Amino acid sequence: MPPRGASGAPSFDPIADSRSIIGFFEDLDFCLEQAGINDDAEKKGHAVRYVPDLEKTIWRAFPEYADDDSTYEDFKR
Repeated sequence: MPPRGASGAPSFDPIADSRSIIGFFEDLDFCLEQAGINDDAEKKGHAVRYVPDLEKTIWRAFPEYADDDSTYEDFKR
């Protein structure tokens, strides 16, 4: 997985364009697939790693983030 802010890293700017979340998850899913990451908890962790700091706090508060029974797909919804 590329480092945050690196060329090719997924990015999301909710202030400039809230619709960029669609492209963010498309890019993130591609990177996860290329890296061979299949574990839901690891996928959720990478999703949070790439978003701006305010969103990190919000996303980590989602029950689907901390719940081991919730899938990555549950988290995305």
